[in-house]
Amino acid sequence: MELQKLKCFVAVADKLSFTRAAEELYFSVPTVTHHIKSLEEQMGVQLLFRDKHSVRLTPAGETFYPVARDILSKLDAVTRQISQERDFELLRIGCTSHAEMVMLTSVFTRFRLRYPNILPDIQIANFDQILDLFEDGQLNLAFVTDNMLLRRQEGYQFHRFCRKGGFAVLPSEHPLAARDSISFSELEKQVIIRMGNAYVPFNTGNPLTRLVQLHELSNRDIYCDDDRMMMSLAKAGYGIAVLPGYCIPEYAPLIGLTTVPIQESQQLIYGVVSHKGRLRESWRYFLHLAEEKLLRDPTSTRLDPADTPPAP
Repeated sequence: MELQKLKCFVAVADKLSFTRAAEELYFSVPTVTHHIKSLEEQMGVQLLFRDKHSVRLTPAGETFYPVARDILSKLDAVTRQISQERDFELLRIGCTSHAEMVMLTSVFTRFRLRYPNILPDIQIANFDQILDLFEDGQLNLAFVTDNMLLRRQEGYQFHRFCRKGGFAVLPSEHPLAARDSISFSELEKQVIIRMGNAYVPFNTGNPLTRLVQLHELSNRDIYCDDDRMMMSLAKAGYGIAVLPGYCIPEYAPLIGLTTVPIQESQQLIYGVVSHKGRLRESWRYFLHLAEEKLLRDPTSTRLDPADTPPAP
């Protein structure tokens, strides 16, 4: 039973209002409603009566309410006790590539000097899994692009750092490696090594997405769910890796790989998502260091004023 479902149920039961519960949890009302319905389906009973004018507990809800509160209370107490015993806290971060974890090494080298008692806990998974973990409260921060948040953005705060486009990664001795940029048409006869849509989300507005899909219809392209494997296969000459800049590790040049921008690629806004209203000072410092690091990355492009949303 997911923790977030219990939190939503207890908040609604306390407030007897989906709107006030959503405000307390920094969620949207549809998100709270979804969690409550999912919990009721999982338990096989209705927990809340709701209509346009009121919300109240059903008999099953009245029975379950003290149990749910007790679970959350005990979990909170155990979490505080463990935190005190180990004398450190975790900063839980989600990524969709190992390249991002490599990038974070130098960030945490500086972060540790100011916050030695905060230990990073990094989860790597596909973007849907990362957002599920984030939504369930198991991650504090997650590295994402703007198109990853199209379907789920209520209750989130997106910290925009830079733009990331699509790149071809190929051996340094390859004839195309000396180019400042290449057109996808120059890759037509090449084997493309790409990540699945679970890791690089499908984006209908990106011309490169369509070109890669058309390419695979007449070529035996290679799919990988691990950016490290893509680097190995590209270096070994199995094909040319095509992937977004945030999936390209810093060590690529050290193993003889060259990164070349693809002209048709749409640049996506890249940054970190946090829960609204839950940004600690230490997390702000981490975001500052991460943005500095990313802006020095050759696969990054600085944002322009049009990329920053107007203040509410």
